[in-house]
Amino acid sequence: MIKDVFERVKSNYKREGLPHLRLGQYFCIKYVKQPYPELFYTTDEVKAEKLIRQYLEDYQYYDSLPKSLHDLTQ
Repeated sequence: MIKDVFERVKSNYKREGLPHLRLGQYFCIKYVKQPYPELFYTTDEVKAEKLIRQYLEDYQYYDSLPKSLHDLTQ
């Protein structure tokens, strides 16, 4: 379910403790292969959450997270 996958994204974001990145920046760097400037540059967290949910739905991530592209904890 999209809601559960989205909650895992938020949980991972908080757990990784990257205060220099907004949620949209984190998601783009960690999971998105192609440029997504609308999400990357948004400072509105509600809008970022909506765009992330839409991305997960558009690419059919109903049960699992997209493959991580980068380890941001190093």
